[in-house]
Amino acid sequence: MKIESYKQGTPCWAELSTNDASYAKQFYSPLFRWDYEDHPTVTGQVYSLAMIDDSAVAAINRFQNEQWWFWAKPQWHLYLAVEDIDATANQVSELGGSLLGQVFNLVEAARGLSAAHHAGGTICFWEARSHRGAEIGNHHGSMTWAEVTTNNPSDASRFFTELLGLGIEEDATPTLGGEQKYVLRTTKQVAGIVERTRRSGEPAEQPDWTVYFGVDDLDAVVSTATELGGSVIQGPMATMHLGRVAKLKDPKGAVFGVQELRSN
Repeated sequence: MKIESYKQGTPCWAELSTNDASYAKQFYSPLFRWDYEDHPTVTGQVYSLAMIDDSAVAAINRFQNEQWWFWAKPQWHLYLAVEDIDATANQVSELGGSLLGQVFNLVEAARGLSAAHHAGGTICFWEARSHRGAEIGNHHGSMTWAEVTTNNPSDASRFFTELLGLGIEEDATPTLGGEQKYVLRTTKQVAGIVERTRRSGEPAEQPDWTVYFGVDDLDAVVSTATELGGSVIQGPMATMHLGRVAKLKDPKGAVFGVQELRSN
């Protein structure tokens, strides 16, 4: 399914930051049938677009700074579409979040921003220019869902609804890692807010986002991931809203989800 544009607050782009981009490309390619289109950056790095046919669906990027190796972990970053990234930057602080740097330009493709919130986790924002984000959806290897797992789902829901003008649904549904409490929506459901399952006495963990990619055969993808050095965190399991899903970790430690596409 071709995607022409994204509504305010909708997950639109996923980007893996890792310490070994070449290794990551070799891992994800057989899982999601990705080819790659490499683009040199002004910092001397290479920004690799993950491609399905001629459509960009995600990106893989090596850490920008060698010093990051000592404190940053490989992870998938989620971008939410916004119409005015400067206004979003101002509102993040007003709503109790913090900016992780200034608004940055991705050449002519987009303007980006990274921010953090005590309940909503680390999240990025994307103001499209020539590149709207992922160009196809509902396809093997494309992003299909995203959810934040947090100890404070109520505060997370307030932050995202006030910041992005999203609607909210209460929805107590068991899912990977906890119980889904809320679903963010535009004219359709776009992302979940999950309350972290925590035993009594355990310390609170930082909220974290999981990006899910669609797959035709969940069991085959999980098997391939483990053969290539990845590991299974949870699942496979059946959920009410997403169908069959699993949460995996790549060999470098980046967490991601896979969702079995439902036949029409």
